[in-house]
Amino acid sequence: MSNDTLNRCVHVLRGVGALAPARAIFVIVCAAALYAKCRIDALRRTLVAERRHWSHRALHDALTGLPNPALPDDRLDHTIFAAKRGHTPMALLLLDLDCFKHFNRHPGTP
Repeated sequence: MSNDTLNRCVHVLRGVGALAPARAIFVIVCAAALYAKCRIDALRRTLVAERRHWSHRALHDALTGLPNPALPDDRLDHTIFAAKRGHTPMALLLLDLDCFKHFNRHPGTP
């Protein structure tokens, strides 16, 4: 809030005789604090949205939106951390397909 705006508000409040000068200034200061809090909340929401956006970009292909190879590593790290924190067991199953080209070229598969 600029000094000009504050002066106009104080002038209006004094003109209607609604508030004593000290009380009018208190009201203006409270309004300015509320405005600042709203701005901080808006900035916080923007930062959270930006962080979400860049986290997604780091783990997904920009063109297709499909997960990139870093995503499974990230999810595995999160799972291990959660298992350690909660003292819960965790299992990991790895599959290796022999002759994957044969299955991939099967009719009906693009």
